[in-house]
Amino acid sequence: MADVIKPNYVMRKSAWCAIRPWEILVLLLSVGALVGSFMVPDPFNKVLLVAAGVAFLLPLLVIVFKVINLMDDTISIYYNKVVEKHGIFNTVEDTRIFTQVLAVKIKQNIWGKIFNYGTIYFDVVGQKWDFDMRGVKNPRKAKEFLESYAANGFGMQQFIVD
Repeated sequence: MADVIKPNYVMRKSAWCAIRPWEILVLLLSVGALVGSFMVPDPFNKVLLVAAGVAFLLPLLVIVFKVINLMDDTISIYYNKVVEKHGIFNTVEDTRIFTQVLAVKIKQNIWGKIFNYGTIYFDVVGQKWDFDMRGVKNPRKAKEFLESYAANGFGMQQFIVD
């Protein structure tokens, strides 16, 4: 059996980063319309009930689809590469060479602080802020790992250019 190399660190994306505030607002407004349709006299009740039901189900289905599609997203850090895998329905795998980490930065908006997700930027030799990983769960822990990874000299490779 082939030897499988395990990643040094695996980051997962948060489901909260997939949900936009306006989607929650539309969902709440449609719940209000659904409740309000029960208070309208009978001739219009069925029409309003169907319209409010559709207005409730559409954003709910969009949110559920986004969360299910995001559940399998991982960012795996190996000693020499970073592998990002996206999606259950449509799968995308992106591999990047991982040389030496120079700097790590995290960015969190108000929702990210509340629900503990954020964007991690890290600079490797060559370009400023080479990688950005959006919607990562527990970004502070990931930042600590990447900084210790850089401090211990892992990920440093020599490349010979002709």
